[in-house]
Formats: sequence, structure tokens, C-alpha cells
Amino acid sequence: MSHHKLVEKRISYLVAISLVILLAFAVRLVDIQGVRAAGLANKAENELTKESVIMAPRGAITDINGTEFARSVSAYRILVDQAIVDHPKELSELAAPILDLDQDWLEAQLIGERRYVVISQAVKPEVWR
Repeated sequence: MSHHKLVEKRISYLVAISLVILLAFAVRLVDIQGVRAAGLANKAENELTKESVIMAPRGAITDINGTEFARSVSAYRILVDQAIVDHPKELSELAAPILDLDQDWLEAQLIGERRYVVISQAVKPEVWR
């Protein structure tokens, strides 16, 4: 086999290998950009975004001189699930002084089978903690 034919044969093999590699890249490109584009975009959006609620506090309400009439404060509502309270007497003895409630009334609110009982409303954050 002549040197010239050997070179042509090697070049043919290199061109064929290059075309196979190029074809593999083209198939992968069509797969990503065309076939699975919507699914991959949704997956990326789910991984990169996070929804959260940011509460915008109200500003203070003032008079013309800047004296505050009202301002926003946090307040909590204390609820109880009567079905899971095991020791209402001990719980009322502990919680009544903190919440500034009558112990007997609180104990009565803790006994029963109701799943949602409001014990106290507009509790300040320092009391709630």
C-alpha cells in the first residue's frame, strides 16, 4: 500500500470519527433544546426559586407634630387542642399566671374533645415566648 493511500485511509477514519462525535453532540443538543426543554426549564425553576411571604409592617400613625397615635405591634392568639391535653389541672396552674387568666376558667377550657379552643387573643410576643 502506498504512502498516499495510507494517508487517505487515516484521514477518512479521522473524518468518520469526527462526524460520529459531531453527530453525538447534535443528538444531545436536540434532546436538551427540543425534546426535554420544558421539563428541564421547570426543574431548574423549581431548584432556583423559593416562594416566601414577606410581611410589610405598617408605619406609625402620627399627628402633624410627629407624635405617635398608633403603631404596628405583633400579637399572638393562644389555642388549645383539648383532645391532646393530658393534665389540664397542672397545665392551668402553670399557664394561668403567665397569661393572666383565672385558673379555674382555664382548666375548664382545657377539658373536652374540641380540637380548636381559643384561650387568649392579642398576647404580646414577650408573654407568648
